[in-house]
Amino acid sequence: MKAELWTSGWTPRYKGETIYLARATGLHDGPPFIKLRPEDMDAGGMETVFPWRESDGDGTTVESHEKLQAIAMGIRNPVMLIRIKPSDLGKMVKRQGQESFNFGEFFAYTKVCSHLGCPASLYEQQTYRILCPCHQSQFDALHFAKPIFGPAARALAQLPITIDSNGYFVANGDFVEPVGPAFWERTTS
Repeated sequence: MKAELWTSGWTPRYKGETIYLARATGLHDGPPFIKLRPEDMDAGGMETVFPWRESDGDGTTVESHEKLQAIAMGIRNPVMLIRIKPSDLGKMVKRQGQESFNFGEFFAYTKVCSHLGCPASLYEQQTYRILCPCHQSQFDALHFAKPIFGPAARALAQLPITIDSNGYFVANGDFVEPVGPAFWERTTS
């Protein structure tokens, strides 16, 4: 089992487990999460998504309600699903070794800032900049979410994604690097 710093809600519990990218609905009398498909997002848009497994339930039992609360509150769980406009896809620069992490014009990056772990969740649709409000780090979504301003020295971790046979977004594995603040032994890249 991996240490807590190396895991998130996106870490599979067993080999081949399906983990959906799900939108939080905010509903108390309906499903707390709904699975997303590519057609659910507009070009240039950003959606916050969370890891959801069918085994997590729908929130109608005490056990599934507690699981879903833990998912929503997990500090390494929120991910930004960004849909790049087709006209801007030619400007995309993918990180070496992560060239297959996207699904078409869809890219998924952690919302946990690589500087001190604040929620980097502000998104400028026109410039593709991801902003962290705590210390003003900015990341370029067109260049593998690498930092372009502020104290952050590392890119935001990217989640590999694809779609399943029913057309829903799923994680295509876990993050391949730690999510959030830097460790002393990590190199800048």
